Amino acid sequence: MSIQTSTRTPMVPTEQPRAAQAGPENRPVPDVRLRRLMGVCAWALCLAICGLVVGLIDLILLLGGETPGWFEPAIIVTGLVGLGLAIAAFPMTRSRQTPWILLSASTVVFIIGVVLTAQAS
Repeated sequence: MSIQTSTRTPMVPTEQPRAAQAGPENRPVPDVRLRRLMGVCAWALCLAICGLVVGLIDLILLLGGETPGWFEPAIIVTGLVGLGLAIAAFPMTRSRQTPWILLSASTVVFIIGVVLTAQAS
């Protein structure tokens, strides 16, 4: 009687590809560097806090009623453009330079709003 040995490896269950696994918790993670996203969030937070302060000053000026006629539409347009640029930076975090360009443009628009507020008071 002879003993035969098998050279085959035992069957090991293979994992399914990530796309085949079900469930929302197993979605593929986007290729975004977290440091870049944190930097964009920090810059946008600074813009938001400073914009809130300038917005409150603008509101007080408008309620006082002694601002020029051009002030209200100008400050609304600068606020919306600056906010739109800052918001547009978030989906662009995959690219390397686009969020920084958008946040820089938003900062320039914010500075224009500060200058307009200084001219109106």
